[in-house]
Amino acid sequence: MDFEFDKFDEKFMNMLESKEDHSRILACYNILSQEFRRLLRVRENGRVVLFYENLSQDLSKLHKSKNECNTIIEVGKGTSKKTYTIHSSILCFRCPHLYNELTINNNNTDNTRVIRKPKFSSNVFDYIIRYIYTGVLELREELSVLFELFATANELGIMELTTYLESYFIKNHSPWLRSNFTRVHREVFQYQNLNSLQEYCNKTIASSPEDDPHKYLSDSDFRLNLVLRGSQDGFSVADFWRLCEGKEDIVMVAKVKGTKEIIGGYNPIGWERKQHEKYIETSDSFIFSFSDKKGTTLSRVKNDSKAIYIDKKGSSVYGPCFGTYDLILHDNPKNNAKSYCRKSDYEIPIRENRANFSIEEYEVYELIRKQISGSLNVKLQ
Repeated sequence: MDFEFDKFDEKFMNMLESKEDHSRILACYNILSQEFRRLLRVRENGRVVLFYENLSQDLSKLHKSKNECNTIIEVGKGTSKKTYTIHSSILCFRCPHLYNELTINNNNTDNTRVIRKPKFSSNVFDYIIRYIYTGVLELREELSVLFELFATANELGIMELTTYLESYFIKNHSPWLRSNFTRVHREVFQYQNLNSLQEYCNKTIASSPEDDPHKYLSDSDFRLNLVLRGSQDGFSVADFWRLCEGKEDIVMVAKVKGTKEIIGGYNPIGWERKQHEKYIETSDSFIFSFSDKKGTTLSRVKNDSKAIYIDKKGSSVYGPCFGTYDLILHDNPKNNAKSYCRKSDYEIPIRENRANFSIEEYEVYELIRKQISGSLNVKLQ
């Protein structure tokens, strides 16, 4: 692809017309002008010779010189805090997300503006700054650092870098994505634009729906303690109440019979028949599903007052239930097709099929937070 010199030059013209200090912008432009003239001299028959290397080196020198810098970015906190001094005119067109933050920050007495990013890592931000000035990315770091760079670039709206790293991980480091699945899944489903990695996660889950969930939680801050497995402990309602009653922070996962669907839910409060009410209120529960057709569906509780249904009479009819109709495991869910998912008290339905179903297998886990030091585990609060 030919270098579109006119468009590149036009960007600097736009900078001159912006509200930025013209002297600072011109200082930047003058450093590049020699390269522009060289490009014009070698332009022949609508084609150009590319001199990106010298252009990138000159921009790197511009940053290191700190000449005419007017913006400070503070990254990290405590002893890990690091300060970067940069040109707002460069930031304006290389990272508009950060530039826009300047409009809501007050100037210091010396007219230098400050942006604070305490949650970012300085190790990663070194790469961000180098990319902003030079367009250079080195792939020498550990994959965990590169994934953090990917997440930071996405949060800052640097789409060129985000898209490249997203493709880089999928094409070159699938084993790492699988072994760090929880971290990857948690990150990519926070945003709507990471379609490729979201599709990768969905296919990974759908391709092995009966895998032990611990396989995908090896890098998590939590562990799952198995409380009940239907094929091992029984599928009856009595088995569920015998093993699960009174426990909190419960994750239930089930495989729908005759399909590749996985359904489940998280109940932070737990089920206990001593409750006086038919429903238990919480704003933290959610239900979910995985399927080849729809991928991942996550539905958070909408009507908090009916988040969790309790079979308080102790009948032999209901096991784990979310909402009035949203996710109901009824009777012996393996032998009887009486369970169902129909939208009522959660945001969206997790199954398109409203018909009753039975299950092949289901498991109930207690979510336990890992203690950072020592060998003990503490309960999720």
